[in-house]
Amino acid sequence: MAGRAPAHWWRTLLLGAVQGLTEFLPVSSSGHLVLAERLLGLAPSGLSFEVGLHAGTLVAVVAAYRADLAAMLRPCRVEGGEGAVAEPSYREVGRGLPVRLLVASLPAAVAGLAWGGVVERLFASLPAVAVAWCGAGALLVLAGRLPAGRRRAEELRLRDLLWIGALQALALAPGFSRSGATIAGGLWRGLSGEQAARFAFLLSLPAVGGALLLQLPAWWQDGGTALSAVPAAVVAAATGFLAIRWCAARTAALGTSGFGYYCLALGGLCLARAVLTGEWV
Repeated sequence: MAGRAPAHWWRTLLLGAVQGLTEFLPVSSSGHLVLAERLLGLAPSGLSFEVGLHAGTLVAVVAAYRADLAAMLRPCRVEGGEGAVAEPSYREVGRGLPVRLLVASLPAAVAGLAWGGVVERLFASLPAVAVAWCGAGALLVLAGRLPAGRRRAEELRLRDLLWIGALQALALAPGFSRSGATIAGGLWRGLSGEQAARFAFLLSLPAVGGALLLQLPAWWQDGGTALSAVPAAVVAAATGFLAIRWCAARTAALGTSGFGYYCLALGGLCLARAVLTGEWV
């Protein structure tokens, strides 16, 4: 949905920082962008600006997990007999992360195609965002009380992937953190904190990449220019990279409860504001 880009450069950079930090911290980037635009008195960001922000967050994930991505792109090889040429083992490749990431992405993809119009309308409703914040906060608090897991992402089975994918589908609603939902889902399926964060952030590649691809045709019809979004994209990439590293370390050491209480508090404040102002749209 096209609108206008932020009027002042500092607001552009601020929204880029909000996107980068909250895309990967489990507190909802979409909810914070809605709130930031309300507080700054901005119209919804233009399509070119949204494309730039998504591109920035993709760069952050690629930079943070470049070693994992390089390993995924490198085909596994098996040794043949003496003097035989080694061939890629597609069976072994299928056991790795790429297939798991695609399977876990399916529920959100189906939900997005089926209910994309409904989700789009939720961005105009701060009370709806607040309710989603509270739901995500409760999920993170409960996940933070789980016993420490020891599984690795490569050990996830089909039912585990569908569980994590279903939680990611809930995060289509603004205010329900995608990274928070997938980290919590991983913890529920026995992943360690570090592995849950790793899988959640790698899972953002098909999620954010798919959203970017869906936006490109409309962006091209709008003229295909995104120069005004470049500074915000750079800020989103830099802050996103830092957020990934910090969140992975914090989740491994301290769990997700702190993020959950933050979401509950923020959602509660927004709901209180809606009651006081009568804003139930």
